[in-house]
Amino acid sequence: MSERAPFPFFVGCGRSGTTLVRAIFDAHPQLAVPDESYFPLTFLSQHRRYEHAGAFDTDRFLADLSADGSFANWHLDLDAVAAALRATPPANVPDAVRVVFATYAAAQHKLRYADKTPVFVRSMPRLAAAFPEARFVHLVRDGRNVALSRVAAAWSTERVDNEALIWRGVIAKGRHDGRRLGSERYREVRYEDLLGEPERVVRSLCSFLALDFDPAMLRYYERSAQLVADLPRPEEHGNLLAPPKTTRDWHDEMSPDDLAVFEAIAGRTLVQCGYERSPTPVPVRAHAYAMARRARWRVRRSTRDLKSAVARRVRTS
Repeated sequence: MSERAPFPFFVGCGRSGTTLVRAIFDAHPQLAVPDESYFPLTFLSQHRRYEHAGAFDTDRFLADLSADGSFANWHLDLDAVAAALRATPPANVPDAVRVVFATYAAAQHKLRYADKTPVFVRSMPRLAAAFPEARFVHLVRDGRNVALSRVAAAWSTERVDNEALIWRGVIAKGRHDGRRLGSERYREVRYEDLLGEPERVVRSLCSFLALDFDPAMLRYYERSAQLVADLPRPEEHGNLLAPPKTTRDWHDEMSPDDLAVFEAIAGRTLVQCGYERSPTPVPVRAHAYAMARRARWRVRRSTRDLKSAVARRVRTS
């Protein structure tokens, strides 16, 4: 483990509670948690643009950072980042990324920082290698409620079968990589446990992240107005302005057909995560449909992964 203070990454399938966790931990007086970043992986994949001949190209890094859409959502003064980078010249991309996060934390009058980018659940090994101090908190929520929430979102695929495949894949990837990282660097938290016993769960995570628990964390909603206002889609996060509560219940909201399809695709994963399946048996036709969808999904994922690998080779060649 690194001697640096832990660098927390809050990850998980979208709509699993990562924004709630961000609000809770951003309420800590020592920890700043900016909006979703994305750019660390982009810069890591293009590290040869900045690292060469034993030096780091700060000007190029700053130019690329200023053009990054996710960084723009931080509302952070680029001149402050530039001054910090020149005051302590980085040796490599991870050092430069640390400076960006530290500058954001300093702007919030805080000493430490964390990241909340849910899709990083698919890249934990890479981030763990780049940042030895990284610790990952994987938020897991009942996939049926995740699907309901995602289908209702403006950016949704609007298909429960797609959402079941996404949730199943994210959970499998996160848990597999988490086991390999080990308990010192990976912690899995169920969204339902966070809602049911917030103080116990938050205290446990504080210990994992080497933070002292602060009661203000459980009153995050008293100071969330600005955090919500700065989000790309603030209308989707009004629940952060009040004490936490369950907003979706598949028992009442999911149709029998959608429930059958979801459990045919991801029922085993539900059980592995400690959730009970519906008492209604899944029809044979739903199992057949699920098998066909999983097969098509694997082909699509394999094709996409191949294209991504080729693109990375081109960028780094």
